[in-house]
Amino acid sequence: MLLSFSVETPVEFAEVLEELEKIFFRLHQCRQLEELLECGVQHTRSIFGCDRALVYQFTDDNDGAVTAESTSEEWTSALGKLIYAPDWEARRREIFQRGEIIAIADVTQADLDLCCLRLLEQLHVKANLVCPIFVHSLSAPASPSKSSKLWGLLIVHQCGQPRAWALVHQHVIKQIADHIGTAIRYLQQSKTLEKSRNDATQWHVAIETSGWVVWQWRFDADEINYSQGWQTFLGYQADDLRLNASAHIELIHPDDRAQVTAALNQHFAQQTDTYHSEHRLRCRDGRWQWVCCRGKVTERRADGTPLFLSGLILDISDRKQQEQEIEQQAHREHALDKVIEAICSSLNMPQVFEVAATQIAQCLQGRVRISQYLAEAACWR
Repeated sequence: MLLSFSVETPVEFAEVLEELEKIFFRLHQCRQLEELLECGVQHTRSIFGCDRALVYQFTDDNDGAVTAESTSEEWTSALGKLIYAPDWEARRREIFQRGEIIAIADVTQADLDLCCLRLLEQLHVKANLVCPIFVHSLSAPASPSKSSKLWGLLIVHQCGQPRAWALVHQHVIKQIADHIGTAIRYLQQSKTLEKSRNDATQWHVAIETSGWVVWQWRFDADEINYSQGWQTFLGYQADDLRLNASAHIELIHPDDRAQVTAALNQHFAQQTDTYHSEHRLRCRDGRWQWVCCRGKVTERRADGTPLFLSGLILDISDRKQQEQEIEQQAHREHALDKVIEAICSSLNMPQVFEVAATQIAQCLQGRVRISQYLAEAACWR
């Protein structure tokens, strides 16, 4: 025990500060909330030499529960107890939210309501010291504010007999409570970051396995970055392509560049919610591969000009091949309909042959010759 039971006994501040540094270090080494709270109450009880140290955590419905406790076997445990007292909300609003500490040397002489007094009597509490635990946001200062959340309370109990509390006691418990709050914030941020990383990894795997390529265009640096599947997507090696806008335009089929540029300019001018284009890209072996490219400007300058464009590219060669086959089948059926119509509407065989040759030539995209065998002349015409 470094903090003397008697307020009249001199305190070795150097030893107290040294012990506090050790406590702070151990608190920030914890990686789970339960471990952190357990560490906090154990070291608080040790440095105060008190009968009980506990953490009281507020619930969303303004009640609370004891979530960590360090006490000896001779005293009743409060761990896990849900505590309801009508004046807790008022105290939190009027006292704890301001960051104030409650120091009661003798609970029998304090101005407490009957509910609180009975609760303390059940736990054999003679004196207590209560300090709020705040969890500050990143932008919050190191003092209570509207951007800070009153997370809970760090409480010291003296059960054997009353105990007077000096300013040094209040200073020490506040330092420990502040570091617990900072450590809780760190754990929350770490958990959020880990979830974000896991989500990003899952999305990355899902995108890669689906065949999509992720890309981002940075306009200020004239740089386009692609996900790992980009090179293999078109058969290129990592060093084959320059990662800028002009290099990407060069990959687009000459017949498609105008419509790609038009679609991009419309999106840049905020005439469309997203950029969408279906066009052909040149593969390393010279083939042209159909792709569907979608994107959206995610950040703009103050004047509205784009800074970042992010999107996805998908191979749609199979779909385009199917569309081409369907179109060719439709042309063949149309040609057959024309031939049938000519046969049904005319008995002039030269006219029928002419229509048939024209329609078949259009389907085959070449020249067609139809010959007729004349039996009476024993020759082909």
